[in-house]
Amino acid sequence: MRALLRALLAVVGVLALIVVGAVVYITTFFDPNDLKPRLVEAVREQSGLDLNLEGQLAWSFYPRLGFSVEQAEAWLPEQPHEEAPFAAFERAEVSVAFAPLLSGEVAVEGLTLDGMRLNLERDAQGRGNWQVLLDRLENGGDQAERALAPASAGPGLDQNADSLPVALDIASVQVRDSLVHYRDAQRDLDLTLSGLSLDGSNVSPDAAFPLQMAFELESQAPALTSDVNFKSRVRLGLSDGRYELNKVTLETSTQWPALSEQAQGLNLQIGHLLAETQRQHYRIDDARLNTRLHHPAVDGKPLGLSLGFDGEADLDAQTAQLRDIALSGDDDLDLTGTLSFTDLLGAPEYTGQLKLSPLSLRDWLTRFEALPETGDDKALSEVAFTSPVHGDLERINFSNLSLLLDGETFTGELGAGFDGQWLSFDLQGERLDLDAYLPPAAASRNEDDAADAEDTAALLETLGVAPAYAAAEGAELLPVEWLSGLTLDGQLALDTMLLKGMTLTDVALRAAGSDGRQRLESLTAKLYEGTLDAQGSLDLRQSPLRMAFTESLSNVQIAPLYADATGETSPLRGRLNLESDVTSRTNRL
Repeated sequence: MRALLRALLAVVGVLALIVVGAVVYITTFFDPNDLKPRLVEAVREQSGLDLNLEGQLAWSFYPRLGFSVEQAEAWLPEQPHEEAPFAAFERAEVSVAFAPLLSGEVAVEGLTLDGMRLNLERDAQGRGNWQVLLDRLENGGDQAERALAPASAGPGLDQNADSLPVALDIASVQVRDSLVHYRDAQRDLDLTLSGLSLDGSNVSPDAAFPLQMAFELESQAPALTSDVNFKSRVRLGLSDGRYELNKVTLETSTQWPALSEQAQGLNLQIGHLLAETQRQHYRIDDARLNTRLHHPAVDGKPLGLSLGFDGEADLDAQTAQLRDIALSGDDDLDLTGTLSFTDLLGAPEYTGQLKLSPLSLRDWLTRFEALPETGDDKALSEVAFTSPVHGDLERINFSNLSLLLDGETFTGELGAGFDGQWLSFDLQGERLDLDAYLPPAAASRNEDDAADAEDTAALLETLGVAPAYAAAEGAELLPVEWLSGLTLDGQLALDTMLLKGMTLTDVALRAAGSDGRQRLESLTAKLYEGTLDAQGSLDLRQSPLRMAFTESLSNVQIAPLYADATGETSPLRGRLNLESDVTSRTNRL
């Protein structure tokens, strides 16, 4: 979008210089018959555009001196005229003030373009068709007024002490009912800006001036439409490539059918934006983005988010920084941090620090109708973290994570893919109550079934197969589709873990998997004065899947294990030693 707006302003600037030059000629010689070919030649010399003037050239002298051109079209160098022109307008008008003429100056009061049409394209190599225009403008745009002087003017107005100097301060610039079509083969974009209007006052190359713009954006990929309004104070450094925008306000209302039938609202405010195009250096200060987003999973109430940050980018070095990041929103969202990026134009990578203040993850999952059934109705009520981060466009890694989960702290490393198909962790914690996060036992069984299920649960969960007890009759135990594509590498160490009332200590788990095969490489724990040692595997490449599980219980006290697992007094006393090797070809309880 930045390149698109820059190209748009450049084209408007070239047209402005052309029309201003025409005023110089008219006020000096008043010979309209010589103006058309001279205008065409000047445009070709300064920009390389092949200009065709089909309409009338006219001027007025009251109430102000004015000049207008109608029905103009321009083609790029070597562009066939059978194609749509690169630029065209229905009418362009410039007016100048009388008083400065009396003192020997041409002061432009107003510049108006009606019905402008631009066709901008970027090829697969990333070069825009407007680049030749920008190159010529930067190399010789300050000489446009000399090129417009007629041959009969002798050595040129700029070299004649008695000629009229042109003041490039324009009191008013207006663009009305215009259209810009932008196609980017490199990024597969096809955008159309229609109903484009642009207003600027006291436009000058040497001082900041107010500018506002409005248009309707239509995109083919992705399919969306957006009403856009832009306001700012702009300083255009055409000679040194230094562009400054102050007090920027950008408001949009977007219809994105793929996301929601309701309009998405966005408001961006920037205190100061600096673009040094020759150095390829860009800076943003005091930026704040406020949104009201609708999502199909959220019924009615939109999601409110506010993002504040400062930023800086150096495209030559392909680096960027985001500082003072502050993301806030509904349900106590408060995320702060900093990020630094490298290899921006290649395979971007980032490093930084993030901190999430305590919030209720339960409320967020409820908002998106994604809250699982949990044994404790307060589970996931307090989640917070702080950690250095690094990653790329596919994944994020928390390299020194401190995670707070419902009053318990876990430390270590955690990595995840944005597509959910990669997970890596190495975490340590003091205590984890799995019963709080697993679904409660089904309550619809009769007493005999419930008794059998409780006895089975004690055994299954002693073996580490907790989901089996939690699943309802006939429900699948494992998410096969997700596990089939998951790449997993994880370790977990806990001082204490609670599982269906049973207490396991010194728990150590190691799991890994990829390409449709998942492995529980080891699960060890102390259990009621004895030990648990287990391994398991899943082969999801077959249908039905194949599950294998090997475990060993050694010297486990039966009575307290049974009592904690069932809530009843054990009918047996003694110690349990068990070796088992179990396989299964089903994914149901």
